[in-house]
Amino acid sequence: MQPRWTPARLVTAAYLAGVALAAIIVVVALAAIVWALPRGFDVTDEGWLYTLLTNDRVTAGEAWGFHHLLHPLFEALGSSVLAFRWLRLGVYVLLGLALTATAHRAAALVGWRLPPSAWALIAVASQLGTLMAFTYPPRYVSYNELAAWLAQPCAAALLLVIAGAAGGATARRPAALLWVGVGLLTALLVAAKFSASIALLVLVVVALIVAQRPLAALARICFTAVGALTAAALLAVSGFPFAAYANNVVGLLTDREAQDAYAHPASELLVEYAQAIRDDVVAMGIPLLAGALLLLVLRVGGRTSDRAGRPTALTVFALVAPIALAAALILRPAARPFDAIGGTLVVLGVAATASLAVAIAGTTRPSSADGSSAARARWHGAAAIAVVALAPFAAAAGTNNDLTGQLLYGASLWAVALALGLVVLAERTGSRLPAARLVAPLVVGVMLVQGGLHVRGDIVEHPYRIAPYAQQTEPATTAPLDGLLLEPEAAAWADWLEESGETLDAEGVPTIAISSPAALLLFNASDYASPWVAVNWGVSFLSIERSCANGAPDRLLVLEPEHLAADPARATETRERFIDAIAACGLDYPADFEVVDARESDDPRWAITVREYRADR
Repeated sequence: MQPRWTPARLVTAAYLAGVALAAIIVVVALAAIVWALPRGFDVTDEGWLYTLLTNDRVTAGEAWGFHHLLHPLFEALGSSVLAFRWLRLGVYVLLGLALTATAHRAAALVGWRLPPSAWALIAVASQLGTLMAFTYPPRYVSYNELAAWLAQPCAAALLLVIAGAAGGATARRPAALLWVGVGLLTALLVAAKFSASIALLVLVVVALIVAQRPLAALARICFTAVGALTAAALLAVSGFPFAAYANNVVGLLTDREAQDAYAHPASELLVEYAQAIRDDVVAMGIPLLAGALLLLVLRVGGRTSDRAGRPTALTVFALVAPIALAAALILRPAARPFDAIGGTLVVLGVAATASLAVAIAGTTRPSSADGSSAARARWHGAAAIAVVALAPFAAAAGTNNDLTGQLLYGASLWAVALALGLVVLAERTGSRLPAARLVAPLVVGVMLVQGGLHVRGDIVEHPYRIAPYAQQTEPATTAPLDGLLLEPEAAAWADWLEESGETLDAEGVPTIAISSPAALLLFNASDYASPWVAVNWGVSFLSIERSCANGAPDRLLVLEPEHLAADPARATETRERFIDAIAACGLDYPADFEVVDARESDDPRWAITVREYRADR
């Protein structure tokens, strides 16, 4: 009679328990996200975005294109901020599951056979990307996030064509459709964020060269071009302003005035990127080295156990150390929330790339006398690793924010790659060391706990530029914010702005908001100049000058909050630079303007004055 609980059965039970616990972590974190979803509204970044989505402004001096892609979708959702937040959550959940399905297909193409419990773990792990998207940064879809939404499915398509070539796939139609998809997504990325499209195009070219089967080179290029042309046709139908966008992009690259206004030349961005990555890698050095040791031990199978089949001390250390260090990482103090988030993402990206690289290395075997098949397999493996490692970086390329913080939008791809690499390694090692199978759920669980704690940090400790979510209790009634819960004074401010715009018959009237894009959104969402006029966005003043290049309009409204910036010096600078910019229109502010409405408040954040210029006055 066999014992009821053998070591193998104990490991299987522990593995399933680990998957269940990981799923519980995800469910709890998602419940917290859903609770916070309707609470609060950031009057700066979020106000800027939804003003662009509302007026679909053709920018002057600003190389924005992403909002033209999102505008039809925003309108289809009733121009509702809350509906768009739900859409954002749904996209991340579905993106993680879609990448899991992609991994399942790619694994089948290269001959990786994994049990259902492994795929359940990978599916749960994919939601780490969802959790990371709802941490410290703003909760809205801007150019960095849309770029990641497009880059990750494109990377998935590239991985499938590479896996098909590596596995000897012969079906031409699936390969053709994948290349069409690559072309379509890359072209849409050009419209969303041109710098990211250039970075991703490098990976596309690598895949076009490496994935030589089952389509010929000319066919691969032609199908990719078909996808790009399809995207261009869709953009044309939606009214995308190709000429204006191209002019702004070229201007940003060649116009010194525009470059100075942006205040972020390419050389400065590269230095900032290098500094951010260096800081995070140094801070995470010990966990990364421990993880590398784990992968090395699992790869060298003969050293995982002694002659009696017992695990060696080195193996035990390699299995336990990374888990303990990763758990300690959760409590790592950070000067800024972005530091901890960036560190988590660096660990995730490096671990995902390393684990998948070792898994792929263990798969390649020469199958011809001259070794040509082995050489092709190495190129396939290198291309796949490059796509996984660099696609999130490609999506983030061009941001003027902390680079490692922006990587969180591409975390779904890394989460799936990490889980896939770990389970493949564990399945190969499990026959010699059954306990090795537990590494995957343990590491995934630790990463999910970190993601959950980052979500907690956003909700409890540092919501983005607004009061804590629990203080957001007043239902908003203004159209774009309907369904949200705000601070009572913020809700009254929103109602006042909407009523003021109606009273002054401001619809369609050129309007500029100084340092308050949300005020512009609620007042009349004018497309006259940049929605966010402030010193942190120097090009906004250039947009005013270019909007009145032919002289001032017959009627112009200006919204000026009492609170322009937390720093009095920045507030003064913002007002002075606005006065200089409006002078280019031939206007003297505020002398040429008359106060036509004003809202007073004990809290200067919610006090605002409306001034009007009329040419006939």
